[in-house]
Amino acid sequence: MQLVYGKSSLPSSIGIEEHDSSADEESDGDDFFKPKGDGIKKHRVDVGNWNRIYAIVLSPGIGQKLLKRNQDTEATFEDEDAVFGDFEDLETGEKHTNETSNVANHKQAGLDEEERRLKKLALRAKFDAQYPFDTNGPFGRDRTKENGYIDKLKEEIELRKQMNIAELNDLDEGTRIEMEGFRTGTYLRLEVHDVPYEMVQYFDPCHPILVGGIGLGEENTGYMQARLKRHRWHKKVLKTSDPIIVSVGWRRYQTVPVYAIEDCNGRHRMLKYTPEHMHCLAMFWGPLAPPNTGVVAFQNLSNNQATFRITATAVVLEFNHASRIVKKLKLVGYPCKIFKNTALLKDMFSSDLEIARFEGAAVRTVSGIRGQVKKAAKEEIGNQPKKMGGQPKEGIVRCTFEDKIKMSDIVFLRALDSS
Repeated sequence: MQLVYGKSSLPSSIGIEEHDSSADEESDGDDFFKPKGDGIKKHRVDVGNWNRIYAIVLSPGIGQKLLKRNQDTEATFEDEDAVFGDFEDLETGEKHTNETSNVANHKQAGLDEEERRLKKLALRAKFDAQYPFDTNGPFGRDRTKENGYIDKLKEEIELRKQMNIAELNDLDEGTRIEMEGFRTGTYLRLEVHDVPYEMVQYFDPCHPILVGGIGLGEENTGYMQARLKRHRWHKKVLKTSDPIIVSVGWRRYQTVPVYAIEDCNGRHRMLKYTPEHMHCLAMFWGPLAPPNTGVVAFQNLSNNQATFRITATAVVLEFNHASRIVKKLKLVGYPCKIFKNTALLKDMFSSDLEIARFEGAAVRTVSGIRGQVKKAAKEEIGNQPKKMGGQPKEGIVRCTFEDKIKMSDIVFLRALDSS
């Protein structure tokens, strides 16, 4: 390096020759207290790194020489570690080697790990003492009481079952079958009447006949509420009150559904058509099926259809449930007699009972005048009596407005009707 670059201007820790000479001068009186090689070990990384940097910068020939020199230096460091790694304590006479130091280090690491483990166990025991919860549940949820209550119920059910079995064992076989029914594993002989002769003629014993029954709840009929979605391959939307054929469980029948959607306030608002790419509620009448039963809907069962036959898929949510579905109404009326801020309207309601249902509802004219429904009108309209054709004239309502309306105004009422 000095032949190529001249005298180095870098610190003395980079050059080995300068470092060695300075180390020899300082080690004249300190050989007893300072082991050999400590000064060389201190700058081991710096020498290696600078040699590699010079090897990259210089020409290939000089770089190879410096790399070889670096390898020799590292080998020298390893030899020095092997020679000066072991030492003997002159006062106690104890010999320290690399193996003994490694064993001591491992023992110390094991002791530290054991100490940390004991601290963790102590902290956990302290926490369990303050909060005596079951750690199996989420966030230490206390399940001991729940498990105890469930185990108690199981014991009561098992005790009652054993008592029933003991009571039924004292009865004869016929009475026991009438009270308990046929037990599992009992062989039965069924007699089937009115069987067509084709069944006997083409009977194949390799294809068994399955006989099943239905539950007590499935024999009844009522309203079922299902979560329905139009099939993505069916091109047309479904309309409310259009008949469809549903396959629920092992039954298939035709029904007329009413589609609705649940608003944010929990109200079920009727839909005229099924929505695109989302679910809606379907209410229809039929034999009851338990919740979570799958439903497949068709509009036509013919095999000659060119399009996809399945129109919608659904799942039963509730059955025999009194659900209230509301729809938007826009009732229109016309003034038949006008006072200052009060007017009598006709053709909006058909009876006084219907008027009583909408008392207090807000009305509005086409011109923007707001008003409110008061009650059914008892006065005569114009010169005509209240009774026309022997029957009382009903459906005339009295409304108040914030301003005087005209005879040419059209009054409408927007409301929700339940069905």
